[in-house]
Amino acid sequence: PTIKMVLTMCVDIFLHISIYYVVLIILLPFLRRHISARACAMLWLMPNYLYLTQYIEVPAPLVTIHVPSQLVAVVFKIWLAGMISVLMWNIAEHLVFRRKVLKNAVPLTDIDILNIFQKELEDMAIIKPKFRIVTSDAVTVPLTIGLFGRSTRIVLPDKFYTEQELQLIFRHELVHISREDSWAKFFMMFCTAMCWFNPLMWLAMRKSAEDMELSCDETVLLNADETTRKQYASLILDTAGDDRGFSTCMASSVSAMRYRLKSIVKPNKRRTGA
Repeated sequence: PTIKMVLTMCVDIFLHISIYYVVLIILLPFLRRHISARACAMLWLMPNYLYLTQYIEVPAPLVTIHVPSQLVAVVFKIWLAGMISVLMWNIAEHLVFRRKVLKNAVPLTDIDILNIFQKELEDMAIIKPKFRIVTSDAVTVPLTIGLFGRSTRIVLPDKFYTEQELQLIFRHELVHISREDSWAKFFMMFCTAMCWFNPLMWLAMRKSAEDMELSCDETVLLNADETTRKQYASLILDTAGDDRGFSTCMASSVSAMRYRLKSIVKPNKRRTGA
């Protein structure tokens, strides 16, 4: 009975979330033009959050499918094996990537860069941060990696940046940290592992990451002038890297790059999306 109840709940969630994501994918171009990127990013997380926190009981089914108990047990084992495999694979990928990035990383000691970083911390009212800033020759793009405060690192590549570029880089990463976007990515991965057989969940995980970056751009460039926007666009265009695991970085996929740059250079006036 317990296995049947779990499978019934999963099928119910699978159908509702599938319908939700199909509608959201169709409406996404319209939503991106008319509401804030932060609202778009939240729309990907909303159904998963509601189901995991508010799903209390299985409602009376509209349709009942009778299957042998042996088949139910087999299906349950396949689902459980898939969920554990996806979960463990993503966690392992994150830990391997983190080890690669931080293996030869060294604390940042350049006083001028640290002063710029401190100024950005003060502007965002971040007092006594637990995270640290390091440099590493294993990355080609600035990124933030880590889920917990003391283990979080802002990583700079061994590359020269101007003062203005460093301001934008630090602002970008601090927005990600303050919003705990790494945890949002972990949450979407967990939901995808739960519904690993649903291709729409994999698409939602990728699209939500894109909208998180768009939302971060939107926040960083709030009230920015045209010169700053062009400099930020140039900085993103020059970044070539990835954000494997639950890290966040300024890099962008090729498919999302054109829309992202257009939104930065020529932003449309959008509603909040509340």
